[in-house]
Amino acid sequence: MRDVLKYSSIKTDTVTFRKYRQFAVEKLIREHGVSRQKARTLNLLLEILESYRVSFSKGTYRFQTKRVSTKMIADELGVTGRYVRMLLRILENAEIIIVLRRRVGRFMSLWNAFEFSGFIAWLSIYAQSHRAPVPPKEENNHRLLFTQIHFPIQNLTTYDHRHKYWRTIAFEVLPSGKQMPCLAQLSLRFRLNLRKLHIGHDDLSIIPRWKAFVRKALSFQDSARFADAA
Repeated sequence: MRDVLKYSSIKTDTVTFRKYRQFAVEKLIREHGVSRQKARTLNLLLEILESYRVSFSKGTYRFQTKRVSTKMIADELGVTGRYVRMLLRILENAEIIIVLRRRVGRFMSLWNAFEFSGFIAWLSIYAQSHRAPVPPKEENNHRLLFTQIHFPIQNLTTYDHRHKYWRTIAFEVLPSGKQMPCLAQLSLRFRLNLRKLHIGHDDLSIIPRWKAFVRKALSFQDSARFADAA
């Protein structure tokens, strides 16, 4: 759930926690049979615990409090320590908080930290429901094609689907009965030609340029053979 919040714009501040407290109180009344009077006390207890939160930043401890004694909470709430422990058990059983207890020797320390586990779960759902839909970018269909199939940056000697695509185009312009020049050298010279003209490998004109380059190479090959024969 923390991963959902990693890049979320929803903040873990006091304002957002106040919204969560309203949700938590209603959950206690509806699902756990807590009276409205006791629910108001639990709401105030959550507000006190939130005031001891370690950090409001995006760190690991933004959902945890520092260690605080039961007596300090009881003094702020205006009740006995025994009543505070009973309220904390209600919140813990309802999975609203996790008590991070610390043992000292054989006895349980009265100074505990608290994690707002219910707030983590609620905030993940809240962040997803408030995520603004991102409209798809308008992109030219031809440009989209060549971001997936552009002219290879290596010689046409390997037999993957991308190289096969450009070899097929080269053989389409090969006249019947003619022999194809070395495609490795042909593709190397074509890339040099593109670099000289400052044209990218995904340019929209790359297919007709490649066809014209192959035709020119075939024509040059025929003229060279005619000169040798003469």
